[in-house]
Amino acid sequence: MHPLHETIVITATLPAPPGAVWEQLADPELRLAWTVPPGQELVYDATDFSEGGREHYRCGPAGRLGLDGEVRYLRLIPGSLLVHSELLGTPEGPLSAALLSWELEDHGATTRLRLCDQVTSFAGLAMIEGHCEGFAASLRQLEAVLASRA
Repeated sequence: MHPLHETIVITATLPAPPGAVWEQLADPELRLAWTVPPGQELVYDATDFSEGGREHYRCGPAGRLGLDGEVRYLRLIPGSLLVHSELLGTPEGPLSAALLSWELEDHGATTRLRLCDQVTSFAGLAMIEGHCEGFAASLRQLEAVLASRA
């Protein structure tokens, strides 16, 4: 199977200033509240949210963490820009590789977020669709978390 490539761009206006949004991105414990879809589970085995830092995680349906993820933080400008790579796979091999940019634009009490996900799937269209649907759902959940704290 040939790899599939896609660039996914999602924008959102979040009900909090960039500092509060950045806090949600930077803290793995806070991140768990909005990145994991209902019925799914994610466990961090290692976290280092710093430029050049890495995270390792396992995820999948609750109780069956069959996917392995590795994140490498390439560029961090607090409150403004986060760029990272993400590899997702199983013990049998890689499923996808992605380069993600999270751009935060200050609008006072709100933040305009632009997420660009450049993904390569080694496992067919389902991985591309999963990236698109997963990040859209995560941003909706992030918006709800931020709104509940306002």
